[in-house]
Amino acid sequence: VGPRHYVQMSNHVTEIFDKLGNSTLGPFPDYVFWTGLGGLCEETNRGDPIVIYDEETDRWLVTKFAFYHPVYAPWSLCIAVSVTGDPTGAYYQHEFDFSGLGFPDYPKYGFASGSIAVMANIFYPYLGPGIGAIDKAEAFSASQTTMVFYAVGTSEWGFLPADNDGPVFGNDPPTFFTNNGLSGDRIDVWEIVPDFESPTDSEIAEVARIRVAPFDLNLCPAFRQQCIAQPGSGTGVFPDNIPYLTAVSDRLMHRVQIRTYGNTRKAVLNHTVDVDGAGTAGIRWYELENRKDQGWVLVSESTLSPDDDHRWMGSIAMSVNGDICLGYSISSHTTYPSIGVACRKTSAG
Repeated sequence: VGPRHYVQMSNHVTEIFDKLGNSTLGPFPDYVFWTGLGGLCEETNRGDPIVIYDEETDRWLVTKFAFYHPVYAPWSLCIAVSVTGDPTGAYYQHEFDFSGLGFPDYPKYGFASGSIAVMANIFYPYLGPGIGAIDKAEAFSASQTTMVFYAVGTSEWGFLPADNDGPVFGNDPPTFFTNNGLSGDRIDVWEIVPDFESPTDSEIAEVARIRVAPFDLNLCPAFRQQCIAQPGSGTGVFPDNIPYLTAVSDRLMHRVQIRTYGNTRKAVLNHTVDVDGAGTAGIRWYELENRKDQGWVLVSESTLSPDDDHRWMGSIAMSVNGDICLGYSISSHTTYPSIGVACRKTSAG
């Protein structure tokens, strides 16, 4: 969402709306953003798109991954940045070849000062999550664009890049958060200090381990199985084989949003947890802050699960005033899949 538009990307199709909900462009295939570039970005339409708006520059970033075959190279990440604040206009187009590293699955992005933060899970071979930074000035032009990228390793999972919103924009590095997979009691914070002139001089470091209330993310009997009920799930009644839904509970949910208020950076993030040990999904959310660069600490946390319905796959954000809203999917054997929202004013405890 920007000041004048809402841009929606699905796995293969994009549509652009004004703030009154009127369609202003589309629907059209995602690859249209890379028309004329050639290569994988223009020739394939594989999905996993992300679109984010940069409040600092009034620009749009649209992204996807690209491949001919998921198991065999070549593989690429594709980004396009709007030339102006109008998402229906022209875009600068870029392609990053991952063929020498691995297939960049589940890519996510976030704006930082001078950089675009990027995360992807690397497969074939499996290297675990990788995090990196793209030169923002180069990306906002037609020039060749530099990326630094690090394979973190297989011991951690669930990374997301932070995405900075206003009202203040400081000299903030690309920042990444992770909940370390299926269970635990901490949130880890990583930062990259990129050197785009001499990429080998870039630095990566884990800068904080924040203790939180213990959580269990393994909602389903086995990883990635479907276990979220909807009406008719598992009953065998007509129509037959109404499926359970997938929890996607092994990672933080997009976005991790950061806002800077004076000398304090605040971040909000969320993931899905098993709230009762019996497979009921709820949303665990956190508010973190870094005051005057003294390090990241936990300010508040809670688990949203007011009844027996499943709540999962959340998305959380702060307003310019510091109010927090959490959106999520909701479903159960008696509740049809729906969207819910819960909000907290800044004066709340």
